[in-house]
Amino acid sequence: MPPKALAKAPKSFGKRASLRDQLDRITTVEGEEGMQLRFEMIEELEQDVEAAKTFRWHAASTQKRQDYHLEMYKYFYFTYIKKESSDGLSDDEVDLELFPDDYPIMSRNMQLFVTWVSKKAIPRAKAAGSIDMRTLCQYRDSLLFWSSQKLRHRGTPFPGRAQLFNDLVQTMRFVQKQYGDTIENKPKTYLGLAELRQLLDHEAVNNRCIELSEEHQVLWCIGRISALRPSSLAPDPKVGRSKPLKWKDFEFFTTSVPGKFRSILTLDHLDIKRSSDPIVAQESRPSTVPVRLNMPSPEPHNLVFSVTHRLLVIALRRGILEGIGSLDDLLTTNLNEIRVKRKYLDDTVFYRGIPKGTAVDIPYPLAAHSLTSYLRLRGKQIGYTSNVSWYSIRRRAATDMALRIGLAATRIFLGHAPDSFTLERHYLNMSETLDNTGILLAQDIQQGGASTEQTKNWNDLALGKLDGSALQRSRGQALEQLVRRLILADEDPPAADASNADLKNYRRRVRTVAREILVEQEEDSQNSRMTRQEMDERQAQLDASNFAKAVLERALKAIREGRDNEVDLDDDGAEAVAEAEMAAAAAVDEEYEADLEDTIAQREKLNQPMELDEAGAITLTPDNDVDAESTNTSGIQDVAYIELARSMMEILLENQLSAHANWSEQNQTCPLCQEDDSVMFSDKMKPFKSPAALDVHLNSHFHHPYSEWKRNQVKHDGKFTCGYCVRAELEEPFAHVSITDLTKHILESNEDNTSDLHDKYKHEDGWYTEEMQNALDLGPTQASINKYRLRGAKRLKEAGVDTTPLRHVEGVQPYPASDSLVRGSHPHGSLPSRYGPFVHSEPMEVALSQRQPLTVPPHLESVLQTGFNDQLSELPEEMREDVEMTNAPARAEASMDLDM
Repeated sequence: MPPKALAKAPKSFGKRASLRDQLDRITTVEGEEGMQLRFEMIEELEQDVEAAKTFRWHAASTQKRQDYHLEMYKYFYFTYIKKESSDGLSDDEVDLELFPDDYPIMSRNMQLFVTWVSKKAIPRAKAAGSIDMRTLCQYRDSLLFWSSQKLRHRGTPFPGRAQLFNDLVQTMRFVQKQYGDTIENKPKTYLGLAELRQLLDHEAVNNRCIELSEEHQVLWCIGRISALRPSSLAPDPKVGRSKPLKWKDFEFFTTSVPGKFRSILTLDHLDIKRSSDPIVAQESRPSTVPVRLNMPSPEPHNLVFSVTHRLLVIALRRGILEGIGSLDDLLTTNLNEIRVKRKYLDDTVFYRGIPKGTAVDIPYPLAAHSLTSYLRLRGKQIGYTSNVSWYSIRRRAATDMALRIGLAATRIFLGHAPDSFTLERHYLNMSETLDNTGILLAQDIQQGGASTEQTKNWNDLALGKLDGSALQRSRGQALEQLVRRLILADEDPPAADASNADLKNYRRRVRTVAREILVEQEEDSQNSRMTRQEMDERQAQLDASNFAKAVLERALKAIREGRDNEVDLDDDGAEAVAEAEMAAAAAVDEEYEADLEDTIAQREKLNQPMELDEAGAITLTPDNDVDAESTNTSGIQDVAYIELARSMMEILLENQLSAHANWSEQNQTCPLCQEDDSVMFSDKMKPFKSPAALDVHLNSHFHHPYSEWKRNQVKHDGKFTCGYCVRAELEEPFAHVSITDLTKHILESNEDNTSDLHDKYKHEDGWYTEEMQNALDLGPTQASINKYRLRGAKRLKEAGVDTTPLRHVEGVQPYPASDSLVRGSHPHGSLPSRYGPFVHSEPMEVALSQRQPLTVPPHLESVLQTGFNDQLSELPEEMREDVEMTNAPARAEASMDLDM
């Protein structure tokens, strides 16, 4: 538990004064002082009462919406009804126009406004033709609020909220029935353990910044085991918590099992839906006591989802644990509580990332909306055909929880009111797991009616994700072509004078629609040709995790090699480890994890007693399933867990599986500059922003021998002097203000026009090599060529000409037109000797006398003819004026053309 601050001392230790005591105290004051005290008290109370008339108790987001609706009503009234400008009118005069004393006129104006909004407002959903009734109700509520407040503040009797409410509702129902359309809601997505494994595997390999990626990974795991809303874990400017989670909100403890830890998250704010009535919301306000979430270490097969281990890795990376500086210190500590250093308790746990996600942006905290945006982007990269959000995790967690502990307990855990139906209406999806066939056909069913097989197969995102080739076809050139087609077919494109920002946002919207079209086509194509075997393979991979496999392999390797803190194993123990290794290696890729109910039923058939802990909970250990008679399985299990924990945390700390090198942790200077004495010290220590920037530098002419020679030249009396002339002791050494002229002098010099010694020094410095012979014509760098091509492609694109960029294929890439073909890169180095007879690497200008005559295979002699025909075929009549007939061979014709 983090250190607590001392309790504040009360302002007074006297007896609490009641209201009667305070009134009696006023009556005891006589004279002018008493009158003044009474006057000031009444004056202060009257000011409070007056201020309460315009007090707005709604949330900040609601007040912002009310202000926007009032502004729209004002614009509509003065534009369409009054047909005059409101300029020059005071606020009171504007209020009198918008909310007149004549109720029928005010009601009619508001009904006109509601009708106009329903017909003209553009809905947020692209598939909808009109705004939803719920959105129209928000306009109605804003009008009710402003009319009541303005009239009461002016002192005009208000006819009643109910009457205006009924008038507006009648109009709203008419326009919705007459002009509204039914919005087809998109199916909700549910992100379960199978999808979470895929996301964690993807992040382990493709993260660009481990510090940012590990924050989102641990938040995904917290969301799964707690089903919290995003605004309960990260600050949200509209609703939810206003401050980020601090390290003081987390507590870490060790357990009796080495490698297992326990953490507690204390939440001072839970984003709970409350009644819109402020009085009802105040009366039903939950307890202000903070909520404490207990997060113990999971079983070995679920170690990849361990929140505590991942949080401790973040703490180790930042070096904030008290008395613990390494992973070995953490795993071997004998302390009950693992504390964060006092000076870091108020530090933010989760920081946001910079653009492109290559680093964390300290000290800015991670916002709630970033949880969904980051998760949605990763879902697209994996190949999910539907958009996922943070509520995809929450919905699936709620459904799984309801299957295990019931609706009532799930409702409490999710923060829903006991008498509400929010859980059933917006979260649960019982149809995917309910064995309705077995229930209605009187077959044997499991407790609760849920089907284990249906629950395992309910992973639509994981089973339906696009494969590599289909995902590639929905990107790149196909996506760009479809974007251009949609833009050309758009009947309402942006104006010609639109800003760059508007054009960029417009293209982003078109690109989103284009991607959805391509993904839908690829999904339909993939489903139509998927075989039963392919689907079985996908289902077998649901419980597989590449990250968990890497953890297991590393742990087993560590056991074989031996650890300093490893226990001694006898022959039975070593054999058990070997058996566990083979079984685990097969289970990672193929087998499902045994279900709890199946394990219990199997034990009952075998008449094996169940192990219960102090609280009566069932305890199942893998050791008893492997060898029930072994006496050493308990020790092996303890060592196995600590090795698994160690391997997992080492992989996370080292970012071992990442395909992207963490540039921030590498040497960002140029290695060639470090060895070049001609480079200034400041240039040697210059850090490059990215590996690409370093590659551009290395591929430039900066480290060319001629560039190094130029950096070593120093002017004397304003001129560059030839060092070879000086060393050769010539009478008049060459000197010039231009280093180019000095270079020409050296290149053109030889032993005849200078001296033998001059030419010797020139030869020793490599001036006769091919690199130095071309010193004055090094040519453009690759970066310059790329810039030139991009500039030319941009000009062609502006002229309406489509271009295809040239690219060098690195490695193997999928070929969009076929699943059986891939694009390969050009081979590096020399070709194998077996390809020698078929490949000519030398120039093809070979003398005719050296060419070997071509021979026709015997079986083709009757079909093919070699040499030139003596009898020429007759040309068509229409070509005789343009073609000159000749009997000369083709080689002779070519030479004739060159001589002309």
